[in-house]
Amino acid sequence: MGGTRASWINEPANLITLCGSGTTGCHGWVEANPTMGRHLGLSVSRYGLPPAEVPVLTWRDGFVLLDNHGGWTLVPEADVPDIPDFGVCAVLA
Repeated sequence: MGGTRASWINEPANLITLCGSGTTGCHGWVEANPTMGRHLGLSVSRYGLPPAEVPVLTWRDGFVLLDNHGGWTLVPEADVPDIPDFGVCAVLA
């Protein structure tokens, strides 16, 4: 899809591993549901906030902020983005 000079593209906070391919598993779900993927922090626009500032929804801890050292910080409930009702979300199941 082309290269970029944006240094954050390959930083750990931007590298989330999803099961499946671009058409199967969680990866496929995020590709098929890009708006919900962005709301959950599983997909990040190169034109938006830096990935380290985007809350990511986890199955275990709720929303967290990833850092570039492999760690994370819980996001206070008051700072959690509103998630529109998109119906059943396979990623959270």
